[in-house]
Amino acid sequence: MIQQQQKQQQQQQQQQQQQQQQNHHHQHHHQQHQQQRHHHHHQHHHQQHQQHHQHQHQQHQQQHQQQHQQQQQQQQQQQQLYLPAPRIKEASSSSISIISVTLSSSSNSSNSSNSSSSSSSSCSSCSNSSSSRKQQPQPQQQEQQQQQQQQQQQQQQQ
Repeated sequence: MIQQQQKQQQQQQQQQQQQQQQNHHHQHHHQQHQQQRHHHHHQHHHQQHQQHHQHQHQQHQQQHQQQHQQQQQQQQQQQQLYLPAPRIKEASSSSISIISVTLSSSSNSSNSSNSSSSSSSSCSSCSNSSSSRKQQPQPQQQEQQQQQQQQQQQQQQQ
């Protein structure tokens, strides 16, 4: 039971990391393309640096938040293993994760010329994974807590 849920959580975390890396690449390229139209070298360099720093900070916060929630979830599951649970012949566990990342940045700088640029990009990915097994004992309370914990993840990340 715990092994299977850990696999699902690892998949979710890998998916979130891939999503953020793709978002960073797309936004960085978009920012570069937009700045070159202004033909302003100083502002282009400043915008690029600011965008990179802002995104790294947000990515680090989300990874830290998700790791903390996973630790809480695993602790709750381990505590519940010692409780008596009814035997269920057919058990199914499903997990739904919705990840949305929204970044927006705007900067105004004047260096012998006036120019302003703003860019925003948002991406969201939804993944559904379900698995069903037969003839294995599984407590009902574990499933309920897993779903509640994942709903908290969705609300905090949005």
